[in-house]
Amino acid sequence: MKEEIRNNVIKLTLLLVASMFGGYFIYKTFFPEHYFSWYPYIIVFYFVLGVVSIVSISKATVKDGNSYYRTFMLLQTLKLMSVSIVGMLYAFLVGEQVVSFFVSFFLFYVIYLVFETRVSIKLNNKFKNEFTQKK
Repeated sequence: MKEEIRNNVIKLTLLLVASMFGGYFIYKTFFPEHYFSWYPYIIVFYFVLGVVSIVSISKATVKDGNSYYRTFMLLQTLKLMSVSIVGMLYAFLVGEQVVSFFVSFFLFYVIYLVFETRVSIKLNNKFKNEFTQKK
């Protein structure tokens, strides 16, 4: 399980770093007036969120199916709440390039959501295969 967690964290890191540099290149090349200083912190936010999700889902998958679904739904709820809170805090407290922030934040959310869904489905399928082999 530890190796699986490590591999998924490495994949998440590579995906976020590639997305960050791709976004940075697009901002600096095509839309330099829309770049905002908090851009790198979006990556940090999604990295922390991703590691917590990967570890939680992996541990819940080992327990049983019900634990997996409860954990998955709890994480989805907490993720949606944290994304909303961070977006509102940025808009009200920082206010620098708000539209650019929300566009970037949303795009990273979609990228992260696709990654997390793929990891979650793979873990759930692995759990189901192991469970059926035990019977």
